[in-house]
Amino acid sequence: MNINTQKVSLVADTFTSLVDCILHVEYPNGMLPPQEVLAKRFNVSRTVLREAIAMMLTRNMLTVRPKIGTKINPQDQWLVLVSQEVMDAAKEAKELLEMLMHIYHHHITDSDLYRAQAAIDTLTKATKAKV
Repeated sequence: MNINTQKVSLVADTFTSLVDCILHVEYPNGMLPPQEVLAKRFNVSRTVLREAIAMMLTRNMLTVRPKIGTKINPQDQWLVLVSQEVMDAAKEAKELLEMLMHIYHHHITDSDLYRAQAAIDTLTKATKAKV
């Protein structure tokens, strides 16, 4: 493995670790600690950490506020990239759910119909997004 491949892997690992920490609410005030603290925690250079943070910025996961800090954006604002395989599975699930609703609509409660329609709407929105 060459130096560039190692760095890319280290950046990706740092990105994954940082996202995992955010998802497990390790930063309950909604702000990331200073970069020096994070670099030490993940045992990486500040350059690697900055690249991982840059990846998060492009996905709208964070907002940098000069002289204030790095704010964690709400998860519903994140731009998450998914594989074509996941997109295809979402489309298939949407079609299957629509078919089942059509076949069994007389046997489903209004609450279940509402939940199914909400799921279909979410899948429709998701499958129209670019990979």
